[in-house]
Amino acid sequence: MKKFFALVACVAFVSAANADLLSFWNFNNTSNDSDLLNSTGLDGLRSGNGHMRDTNAFEDGFLNGGRLYPLMDTFNGDPGALVDLSVRDPGANVVPSTAGFGASIDVTNLFGDNFGSGTSDNWGSFSGTTTGQVVGSFAGGSLVPVGSANNGSYFDIVADLSGWADIDVTWAQRGTSTGFNSRTVSVSTDGVVFTPIYVNAGALTSTWTAEIADAGALLDGASNAIIRFTIDGASSTSGNNRFDNIALNGTMIPEPASLALLVLGGLLLRRR
Repeated sequence: MKKFFALVACVAFVSAANADLLSFWNFNNTSNDSDLLNSTGLDGLRSGNGHMRDTNAFEDGFLNGGRLYPLMDTFNGDPGALVDLSVRDPGANVVPSTAGFGASIDVTNLFGDNFGSGTSDNWGSFSGTTTGQVVGSFAGGSLVPVGSANNGSYFDIVADLSGWADIDVTWAQRGTSTGFNSRTVSVSTDGVVFTPIYVNAGALTSTWTAEIADAGALLDGASNAIIRFTIDGASSTSGNNRFDNIALNGTMIPEPASLALLVLGGLLLRRR
């Protein structure tokens, strides 16, 4: 019996210690102001990356980028959808198949227009950091809500986490003395009830810090998971917080067949 429980504990430990990177945003594609701060511009990093979602016409980003390509809103009106790379040109008028899994950062509830009308009371991108970066990435840009007009606003990570558990999100942050002095991360599976998993108070400094918000089991297997970053407390139109290298992590929920093999292995050990 002791061997059986030891085996179960060992498997559980290995599973927890090997969380997968599900999506990653480094906000480094900022050369075009109408572009949506693409999660990364490096082909070698596209195997586990998400994208951003806003009201702009072009939805920029990728997940499993070797096969998938972002879709134009104007093509089928489905913001955030990812399509098979074999149908790369929306102008071909061929309806593509949508990917079964996706993760996006929804910034539609931030006040502003990606610095289209200036950098005060807006959101956009300032310089980023290497803190928390994926190997091979670079400092690039960051996601930056600015000004007291954004007090109480938020941005969401939206993901289908079916088959995934032990979800956490990591990121780097910094700010200014008149920027937001309250940051809360909360999670929901229905978009109605949100549970706080991270609360951080006080003005940030110009030094980047690494942060983590652990959802525990709250989002296990959630098909409509929402991870919400809410900001508040800015005292000027130019005060800001910067967020960079946002990573969504989780562990795969074992298939029933895998669990059956685990139990069988434990029983065999017990008999020995």
